[in-house]
Amino acid sequence: MKKLKYNISFLLIFLYASVINLNASEEVKIDKEFKKYVPKEFHYKCDGLGDLCKKFYIGYNLFHIQGRTKQSLSYLLESYKNNISSILKNDWDARDNYLTDTISRLYGRLGDKKNQIKYIKLSIKAGEERNICYLGREYDKLDMLKEAYELFKEGSSKNYTECFTDYGMYLFNGRYVKKDKELAGKYWKKAYWDDSYNDITNYNMAVYYAYKKNDLMYKYHLLKASLLGDNEAKSYLKNPYIKSISTTRLFLEEALGSKYRDISKVKNLEFSNSFDLYYRLKEMFNKKSPLYSKWEEDYEYSKKRWDENESNVVKFYRDLSSLIFEDKKLILETTLNNHFKQRKMIVDMKLLYKVLLVDLSEAKEFKKFYTVTVGLLAKNESFEFKNQITQYNYKFYWYAKFDKDSGKLIVEIGII
Repeated sequence: MKKLKYNISFLLIFLYASVINLNASEEVKIDKEFKKYVPKEFHYKCDGLGDLCKKFYIGYNLFHIQGRTKQSLSYLLESYKNNISSILKNDWDARDNYLTDTISRLYGRLGDKKNQIKYIKLSIKAGEERNICYLGREYDKLDMLKEAYELFKEGSSKNYTECFTDYGMYLFNGRYVKKDKELAGKYWKKAYWDDSYNDITNYNMAVYYAYKKNDLMYKYHLLKASLLGDNEAKSYLKNPYIKSISTTRLFLEEALGSKYRDISKVKNLEFSNSFDLYYRLKEMFNKKSPLYSKWEEDYEYSKKRWDENESNVVKFYRDLSSLIFEDKKLILETTLNNHFKQRKMIVDMKLLYKVLLVDLSEAKEFKKFYTVTVGLLAKNESFEFKNQITQYNYKFYWYAKFDKDSGKLIVEIGII
């Protein structure tokens, strides 16, 4: 008996030591992951708050890393079930409405519809009511049309922009309810004004204007949808008749702010660069290619200009080149130092008036001055060139200056 008691005591000590070692090993693992995945400037947030805090931030940061969905979900589920919101009271992402929303998205990635819907409902219950639109989409995928339609209708009545597109689709196609294409168009327009550089939003607008037999607006939205990556829009644009319709004026007036005011009554025109030109470059013309890298946004430059004189300026850079959108002009600044750079610069210079006009079928004057500038550069001599352009009664200037010694080139398109 004494020997048996001794063996049991030894076993208990061994198990206790094993648990201690296991916990210590887990703590070391958590600390390593915390340092690896959580930005250093956020480490202080878990000072004195233990491993649960660290697990939350690890899980939250792993959410954005491909292949780490299960690990992210594991940590965030543990955080939610242990009421992390009561520990991190000042962090919005730890609140139940946002945390359950994040968890639902992780389940969605894993294809677990049951738990995805469960956590969407929990997020709505916790105060994220707009998620009725996302819940409606999941019901739609499951062919639960009545439930989906009622949620889209409710969300649209509350002006939840996330519901407008889907509600419009049900109305336009007569899905579950009687067709009402005019009402569908009303909500698709609302969706467009909320996000006018979304491919689906623009494609739906094209569908609506096709129904209205408005070919100009039909092509206008097809072009936007196509440049934003919608393949179906690209296929429709191959139609010779549609290709012949010019939408240059619509894009020009959009850039000048006609969406916000009657530009015919404004004497001192400005570009609405904070919205249209910015998104045109960022979403429509900033594609990856095997030859050139993508344009990067210079946030510090824009912030500095605003701090200095409240000037609404956007700047993008790539290698030795910069594209700058100011209130009254678009600017390309670059340095030429070899043949490859010249080829790249010619593409960049054309990008200036492509961003402005998008549809180049009536850009003859811009193309002419572009060609003149390219010709002057071919001579490899310093020059300064300026001329005026009139497009739909709006006056612009084209300015180009090249310094042979430094290789510096400046090209501007400005409003007179």
